[in-house]
Amino acid sequence: MSTVPLPHDRFRGTDTPHAHLFALMLKLRPVTNGEVWPNAGQLAHGALLRWLAEVQPEMAEHLHTPNGERPFTCSSLWFPNERMVTQAQQENRRLPVLPDLTYWLRLTMLDEQVFRTFVRRFMPGQVTPVGEALALPQLRLGRVQFDVQELRVIAPEAQTAHAVSWCGYTTYQALAREARAMPAGEAAEHVVGLEFRSPTAFSDGQQVWGKRMHLFPAPDRVFLRLAHVWNAWAPQDLALDVGALRAYLDAYVVPSHYALETRVIRFDRHPQVGFVGRCHYTLFPQAAAAPIGADLTPAQAVQMLARFAFYAGVGQKTTMGMGQARPLVPPCKGGA
Repeated sequence: MSTVPLPHDRFRGTDTPHAHLFALMLKLRPVTNGEVWPNAGQLAHGALLRWLAEVQPEMAEHLHTPNGERPFTCSSLWFPNERMVTQAQQENRRLPVLPDLTYWLRLTMLDEQVFRTFVRRFMPGQVTPVGEALALPQLRLGRVQFDVQELRVIAPEAQTAHAVSWCGYTTYQALAREARAMPAGEAAEHVVGLEFRSPTAFSDGQQVWGKRMHLFPAPDRVFLRLAHVWNAWAPQDLALDVGALRAYLDAYVVPSHYALETRVIRFDRHPQVGFVGRCHYTLFPQAAAAPIGADLTPAQAVQMLARFAFYAGVGQKTTMGMGQARPLVPPCKGGA
């Protein structure tokens, strides 16, 4: 069978009035003692595709196709002690998982059909009789089997300006509508902030001497990539003009303050360097800014894309644990 790029229009929500995005947190508990590599993102990727394949094999096959945009991200396993994770990554060793501790896994979905397929596997509609033990779904990461104890998501109205959780849901239309309500940026500068929780990196592809990687969240690297993903999965009437966005980023957006450090993770024992931390961007005033799509000025589009990063991730290998990000709300003005 020949491989073809993922057919976005088969899964994107173009025919629905509100195309949803989801960020889910799965609460996990190991069935027995075991060990897991600190970067388990590729294992979570495989587990999600196995779940989808049990409900809709055709969708899982398309999502597995190489060189295609994928409407989901997977985190690595979130351990109770993050310092131990960093140390284990540096030493390239596994970490123990224990049945009396709780672990978390984060999944995001940029397409409503993928979410509905996932939910059909997660909650098949079977009723457990009173008095019988609940048959929890299970997830396998490497050789360790986990019970999925809880699927957590937070309603948009519960995400206050002072507390952005790592789970939630919204629509593409709502993100655009909220951005339109922001000042257009003609009279004053604005600050947009992002937190990069998992190692993040940008690649220019394979060179003769190897892969050329970029380990700093430059505005063009971050927001042009987000715009590309947005255009791939958002309803077509909300598409952004990437060329106009690039011109705006080059002329009006600069990193203003940041606190970043590099981390080394390993995929199949091959090292991958990325950065974690926080970065704020100043959006300088632009006179007579014309819309660049979705009835948004460039400054509004950047602010929308910062919020979209919560669901889309940033940079490469977001389906395998890298690039987990969220907006800093409200953005800090005194320092990172």
